[in-house]
Amino acid sequence: MTDASPQLQQGVPEDILEAMAARQAAQPMPFFATPSDALSGGPKAPGLNPKSQYNAHFGTVDFGAGGGVFIYTNVAPAGHPSVVTSASVAFDKYIAAYGEFAYTHIAGEAGSGLGINLFGTGYLLDYGGGAHVTIPTRSRIVPYGTLGFGRSDLRGSASVAGLGSFSGRLVAWNFNLGGGVKFFITPKVALDFDFRAYRPTLDGYSLWYGRASLGVLFRFNNKKS
Repeated sequence: MTDASPQLQQGVPEDILEAMAARQAAQPMPFFATPSDALSGGPKAPGLNPKSQYNAHFGTVDFGAGGGVFIYTNVAPAGHPSVVTSASVAFDKYIAAYGEFAYTHIAGEAGSGLGINLFGTGYLLDYGGGAHVTIPTRSRIVPYGTLGFGRSDLRGSASVAGLGSFSGRLVAWNFNLGGGVKFFITPKVALDFDFRAYRPTLDGYSLWYGRASLGVLFRFNNKKS
C-alpha cells in the first residue's frame, strides 16, 4: 500500500493516519500494546488476582487471638472459658508451621459432705506447635487442618473448712489434632473458627479434652498474587 496523497489526507484525523501507517508497516496499532488489547478496548492495568488473593505465600505471617470454650466431659463437664492466641509462618499456600498458647479457667467447684465444706478452682495452660495445612478454595472461605504436639499444664487449688488450703500441679505432654475455617473479611483480616482435640500422656492416652474457639486473624507480609 502506498502513502495516501496529500489531497486524500486533508480532513482525515491524524490518529487515523497514524493507524494506517502502522498497519502498512505491520506494526501494532497506536494506543494498543497487543492485538488482544485492541479487541478488548485497550491494555488493562495490573491488579490483584481475585481468585488467589486469600492464599498465603512463603513468609506469610498469620497472628490470631480469640476466645473459646473448654470441653472435658469426665470432670467439670460445664463449658469453661478460654483465651487463645496463635501465630504461623507459611512455607507456601498449603503448609505452615504454627505455635499456640491458650489459657482456660476451670470454674470453681464447691461441695460438702460429712460436715466438710470444700471449694476448688484451677486453670489449664496449653502451649505447643505443629503443622497447619490449608485447603485453598479460591474464595473467602478457607478450610484447614492442624496436627500438633505440646504441653498440658493443669494447676489447681482447694480449700477445706477447718483444714486449710492445698494446691497442686499436673503437667503432661500431649498430641493434638483439629481443624477449622477462616472467613476472610479482607485479604488481611479474617474470622477464624477452630476446634482442637487434645490427648495428654496420662493413663495411656485414655483421657482427652477439646476446645472450640472463635477469633480474629491478622495477616502480614503477604505479597500480591
